[in-house]
Amino acid sequence: IAKIVKPPWGLIVGAFRYGSWTPTRSEWLYAARCIQREENERIV
Repeated sequence: IAKIVKPPWGLIVGAFRYGSWTPTRSEWLYAARCIQREENERIV
């Protein structure tokens, strides 16, 4: 079950059952491109 919520501060928050998610290579690449530069530096 997926749920997308837009809270008052404007960010979109998503919730889903990540245990059943099996992303494709293109989905991983897209997700990596969506991470902000500061967060990417912190993660890597």
